[in-house]
Amino acid sequence: MNKLFDYKIFGHDRPVLKFVILILSVLCAALLGRYLFCLTDGSQMDWEEYSLFSMTLIVLSSISYFAGRLIAYKTKLFSRVQNRDHILIGCFFGLFIILGVILVIV
Repeated sequence: MNKLFDYKIFGHDRPVLKFVILILSVLCAALLGRYLFCLTDGSQMDWEEYSLFSMTLIVLSSISYFAGRLIAYKTKLFSRVQNRDHILIGCFFGLFIILGVILVIV
């Protein structure tokens, strides 16, 4: 029962499905929040623009997560590190920021 509520998504023993569910729930929450804001504000929501923005964030975070897993667990760059979960977290946030900056510049 305790494993059912284990929401840690970073780690070699964590299934990727948790990450996918987290990303989809963040997308739904962002879209619902924007929709409710537009309802209370009385303005029209531009679904196309906001959906494109949300999908771009999903793609960036997915690329960062899977590239971070590849770097942390499948390469021999960090062979002496015992806990590679910290490397995964660092790679995820670092790659996400780098890809975000590249996307804004382009």
